[in-house]
Amino acid sequence: MSKRQSEEDSIQDEERNKPHSAKRPRSIRKRNLEAADSSIELPLDALCLVMEFLSPRQLYNLAFSCKTLRGFITTPLVVRSALIHGGHAKQTMKELYDLMSEQSMHAPSPLRLLRLVNGKRCEFCNTCQVHHVRPELGVFACRTCRAEQDLTILWTPTWEYFRNRNMNKYLSIFAHPQIASNWKSGSGAYMWAKHRRLSNGEIIGPLATFEDIHRIFQYIREDDGTIDAYIENNLLAPSDTEGAYQEFNHAYEETLQRAENVAADRKEKKETNKQKAWENKVTKVRRMIADLKDLLEEPYKELALSRKEVDYCNNGSSTKVNSKAPIVRFDVAFVDKLLRPFVVSPSKLRKKALVDIAKNINEKLSLLSTTNFATLSFLSEDDAFEAGLKDHFGTKFTDIESLFNMTIGDELLSYSKKKKSGFRAQTMINDRFFGLLEKGQLISALAHLVRKDLSSCLFPAAHSVGETKLARTIWFHTLKGKGDDDQQFRTAYTVTTALLPKARRGLEGYSTWMEKAFRRDTNRDERRSFAFEKACSDASVLSLLVAESFRELDKKISKGYGSKSWYKYC
Repeated sequence: MSKRQSEEDSIQDEERNKPHSAKRPRSIRKRNLEAADSSIELPLDALCLVMEFLSPRQLYNLAFSCKTLRGFITTPLVVRSALIHGGHAKQTMKELYDLMSEQSMHAPSPLRLLRLVNGKRCEFCNTCQVHHVRPELGVFACRTCRAEQDLTILWTPTWEYFRNRNMNKYLSIFAHPQIASNWKSGSGAYMWAKHRRLSNGEIIGPLATFEDIHRIFQYIREDDGTIDAYIENNLLAPSDTEGAYQEFNHAYEETLQRAENVAADRKEKKETNKQKAWENKVTKVRRMIADLKDLLEEPYKELALSRKEVDYCNNGSSTKVNSKAPIVRFDVAFVDKLLRPFVVSPSKLRKKALVDIAKNINEKLSLLSTTNFATLSFLSEDDAFEAGLKDHFGTKFTDIESLFNMTIGDELLSYSKKKKSGFRAQTMINDRFFGLLEKGQLISALAHLVRKDLSSCLFPAAHSVGETKLARTIWFHTLKGKGDDDQQFRTAYTVTTALLPKARRGLEGYSTWMEKAFRRDTNRDERRSFAFEKACSDASVLSLLVAESFRELDKKISKGYGSKSWYKYC
């Protein structure tokens, strides 16, 4: 044997000794699958028991998987599934029971019943969304199809054709339990237009149609018959008069109490899970606050974490636990804004985010201490401008805690008035405020708290409402375009101090001029009130008021209102 032959033999031996791959031939895999399928076959009795616990949608998918399983679908099975699982399917069963208990509609087959409880769209146009069968009709129809496709016809008692006949007999026909009609007081009754069949030949809808009403009337009057006899002999009623209806009604009445008990248990379980989820959420939020407290600096812990807990779970305001409403509201506005996303969804919080929030809170609150903003020690009493600010704001706050509770009229700086929607408005102690503190613009930060309106702080001599509005108008007029630092407020103070006395004299002179000019006007009091209000609040007429050009001033004030001008009363 040559050396080459021995090498080839060794290679073949290695190939034979190699382990086989995990992938098997297709024929072997097919035999294994067939064996597996045969091993999981269920007895028919066991399959029927399983179907008792399926929802209507699961029953629908199972029924249309093969013909064998479709044969196991029965009316009691569908009725029990729809009632126990609730929802729109249960409402459909209630509407059908009202018709089936009176035997006023064609009894649906089990498969037809299964389609009805699973319906989502109109069965005539297959476009419009429908939740349950239409009352008094027993079909899945939308309003559009009922009107445009003439599914129903309005029987009007005011028609001359019917008024000339015996109306009492017609009313007795409509009162019959097997005549399904949607009677509207004063307008008449909506009747099923004509008998309709499905593609498989099954008749759907009410027993009696619009045309049958007059035929029943003729049958009673001319043949001395009865309504029951006509329905039994002439209408396309099911051949099994009692069996189809009795099967449905018996299954409905037998399952109704059980369905109510299941619904009560389901509701109780939902409330229990809701309470449990709420408690878990509260636990996570409290743990978050405890971890945050360890990261905050000592002087600011109590102030930053002062809060109020809101129990939305027990006050009935919301049925969902994981709602947008926070379960904790912090008294400090910017802290509440930082923590709100994690209060709503505490599972989203990570350690790094908590550290960044603590750092942000420490920096902002320490900025108030290092700048001595809360003590107002940066304001000098020798300067008239700064002295006025210190006298006014010194009565509002003296430390950081009172700063966050400072009031402007009826509003809190920490929390402004609530909007009509119930959510809190943005406060003035915000990022803009702390940005001014970082730049060292403390007077600008102080003005930011009152929305730059320092007129009432610096000019307290304006006691009347008109003078207060005049001072505010002059202040904002002079403040406009003066820069974006503390100097703008000093400049505005200087200009307003010089301009306010002249404007007051002009306002008094304008009042005297109007009294003389319109002394014969019967509406002079209303005119003076209107013009006085306009002169105090409109910055565009300020130059005329200071110059005491009363005629031009009065003309401009009246011209601005057009048809509302008070000249029409002259």
